[in-house]
Amino acid sequence: MPPFEHRYGTPYFTWSGKDYYQPANTVGLFHGTRKRRFQRMNNQESSVLYDMQLRLFQSFRFATRSQTRTSSPAWVLGIIMGSAGPVSAQAQIPVPPAADPGVRLEVTRDVWISAFPAEQDGNNGGSSRLKAKGVQEMFLMDADFSQLKGRIVIQARLHVHLETPDAPLRRTTVGTVGAPWVEGGGNSYEKGTGGATFRSPGQGSWAGGPDITAAILGQSGTRWSFGEASAPDTEGWQVIPVDPAVIQDCAAGRSHGVVVMDDVGSEYTRQGDKIDWRLFPNRLVSSREGPKARAPWFEIRTDNSMAPSPPPAGNSGPAAPDGARPAQPDAAALAKLLPADKPPAPGTEPQSKSPLPPGWHAEDLFGQPLAALELDAARNEAVCLRLTVPGGACDVSLPAPLQVSLRRIANVEGAPDPLPDLAAPDTGSLLIEIQVPHQAPAGQVTGHIVSGGVSVPLVLTVWNFDLPDRLSFVPEMNAYSLPGRQKDELAWYRLAHAHRTCLNVLRYNWRGQVHEGCAPRRTVREDGSGEWDWTAWDQRFGPLLDGSAFAGLPRAGTPVDSIYLPLNENWPMEIEKHFHGGYWADTAFDDAYWEQFHGVSREFAAHIRDRGWKDTLFEFYLNNKVYFKAERGAWSACSAPWIFDEPVNTQDFFALREFGRRFNESARPLAANAVFRCDISRPEWQRDLLDGVTGVEVLGGGMRSYADRIRQRQARWGQMSILYGSAGNPGDVLQPSAWSLEAWCLGADGVLPWQTIGTEESWRKKDPLSLFYPTAEGPVPSLRLKSFRWAQQLIEYLTIHRALTEASRESLGAAVREATGMQAAPEFEQASAVDAGTSKYSKATASSLTKLRHRLAVALDKAAPAPRRQWHSFQPPVHPPSALPAARLISHDGR
Repeated sequence: MPPFEHRYGTPYFTWSGKDYYQPANTVGLFHGTRKRRFQRMNNQESSVLYDMQLRLFQSFRFATRSQTRTSSPAWVLGIIMGSAGPVSAQAQIPVPPAADPGVRLEVTRDVWISAFPAEQDGNNGGSSRLKAKGVQEMFLMDADFSQLKGRIVIQARLHVHLETPDAPLRRTTVGTVGAPWVEGGGNSYEKGTGGATFRSPGQGSWAGGPDITAAILGQSGTRWSFGEASAPDTEGWQVIPVDPAVIQDCAAGRSHGVVVMDDVGSEYTRQGDKIDWRLFPNRLVSSREGPKARAPWFEIRTDNSMAPSPPPAGNSGPAAPDGARPAQPDAAALAKLLPADKPPAPGTEPQSKSPLPPGWHAEDLFGQPLAALELDAARNEAVCLRLTVPGGACDVSLPAPLQVSLRRIANVEGAPDPLPDLAAPDTGSLLIEIQVPHQAPAGQVTGHIVSGGVSVPLVLTVWNFDLPDRLSFVPEMNAYSLPGRQKDELAWYRLAHAHRTCLNVLRYNWRGQVHEGCAPRRTVREDGSGEWDWTAWDQRFGPLLDGSAFAGLPRAGTPVDSIYLPLNENWPMEIEKHFHGGYWADTAFDDAYWEQFHGVSREFAAHIRDRGWKDTLFEFYLNNKVYFKAERGAWSACSAPWIFDEPVNTQDFFALREFGRRFNESARPLAANAVFRCDISRPEWQRDLLDGVTGVEVLGGGMRSYADRIRQRQARWGQMSILYGSAGNPGDVLQPSAWSLEAWCLGADGVLPWQTIGTEESWRKKDPLSLFYPTAEGPVPSLRLKSFRWAQQLIEYLTIHRALTEASRESLGAAVREATGMQAAPEFEQASAVDAGTSKYSKATASSLTKLRHRLAVALDKAAPAPRRQWHSFQPPVHPPSALPAARLISHDGR
């Protein structure tokens, strides 16, 4: 049997030197998908991407193939693929001849630019070659499209001469450009040429944005589509189909040439269980500065009629130009949004003001010294103070219904963070926590702290408003497993819940295998049908979803905010049985795979609906990455054929779109709170592929650079946005609070530290992942976990204030950043786009946050709003499939 190779999404088969295609009379060939082709490789005995069987029809007919540019004849052979199909090779797309010769337009300017950090300011306008390299490098082209003005373009092709025979163009995007640009004359990423770069079109900015992504791929009114490039002919030419509407926009003056991008980005081959991963292969073609005979050109056909141009693109909406962005608030606007403190009226000052006795030292949560033991809180809020007293022990008394708890503050490598109970060895410092229940009356309450026979007044002011039980901003405590036994896992969820956070544990591994007991059981019959048994699953997870797991806690009866579904690319479907190859998810699986996928999606949604679990977001999330196969040296090491988590190239975003679109169609009509979630580190490259598809997007540092764009998508599609990052090291108590507040100001609905469960080693060495410390008796909180709760409560203040004043989220966020000194971006450390990154804030931020909280409390106390269970809901709306932007695959005939 001939060998197979995976390098591209459309397999190609060669038998005895002939090119064969699917015969017209073969029904169900390749499980009903489009025509597939396989490429002959060397005469090696086996180079199979997937273990597979190739079965020829016992009878078949031959047919001649359409001629390619080289006019080489071929025959058509019908083949049927076995249960696990081959994966791709270079697509040998035939180029049908045009009905007429059309118009030939020579490229008049071109430039290749790079998004690689060290090359972003470099220009290659004078280079003899152009490079396409996934999302990393791309090129711009222009021609004299004005001669087409007013005529209807019915077919367009871009002809390029390939300079890298081992890395041909495959699926390729050609789109419009929403800003003028200068070609420049640079080579080798030369700086200072005045020509276009990733960051600048030559002068100024790209459509008011930080880089070229503000002016392409759906931004600034641009449009895009992709097409399969033809195989190189014997002279090295490839032909890329172009959406006629792209050229129509160029002719109408709505586009400044075109952008050309490689959509595959990274590719791989497989031999048995071995994988050869190629990261960002360089795909080079000749530029207009190269040999004249190899210069690129456009082939355009029109119908010669005069008719209106196609409507402007409407994918993601234009990026806001500088002048359209909200102005930073001045002092008057800030005063309106956040009223300043007023001095208390005579006779209303707190009466304690008792200085601390010798040897006593008090601090707030952030370590700022307190001159007296005075605190304030809303109803349903928890507040803390750190206290050091001689002897290391004290008694705290406050009148009912206020609740008081004490813990010791332990150190890790000299940094205060773990909070063991009082039975732990004396560490010198105590954390005193006061929980104010809903039924507490507003006003001032006085209690006492007694240590060594000395009593000091403790004064608490209870504000006349309540924090809601359901969160308006979610600090999500992400995890991949929990220590201890299954029956003890509720203690971890309860600890997170008590701190106004949400513990969310992913319950499957890199191979897509669901952890024991974390999925409902399914009994499968011989005919493939089956029944689901939810009994054990409901017993384990039902209390989290109806709120009964949190009895006795401040927010008793409130369920978890979100939970991962066990559904993934390999459960309950077995991916190796159904994946027959390709980089494009819409054609990579057989029908049986999607039938199972739709079935389980509907099953979960129906069960959610029937149990009445309406307050939790049930998240379908794909976590695995195809390059883990290469990192671990085996194809079987990971079940993902794409980069699902933190996607990179178009093929990855397109795969997520396909899974999410299908899940939504099956699940959301039954349960609107069943949503598709994606973790995205590069929002600048997602185009509009996920618009209306994702219900939750977890975003990295790109949320800072592309905040305007993300807010526009939120406003249009309503997805929940969460800022992904690091909780910081033990000892940095400020970082979780400042990071959470900054995220809210940027438009986020939550924050997510990527891992939050510590280990035994976390007690000895600083571990930024140890927000929960494990012990034999159960989990122990950290000071950083208290900081997340402090920030969540402050954001509830802001949410209530915004609802009462009807201030816009963006204006209030800008005012908050100004008031806290966070208007300038904080120092942000990030090793790469996929690194969680850590924000660094100045010590002055702690004081400004404390002052902001007090200003808001005074204003809300005066307003005395009636309690609500939730002030802001982030459950995403359900969009009909017809509302989603189309991802157009253009054929060579222009359709």
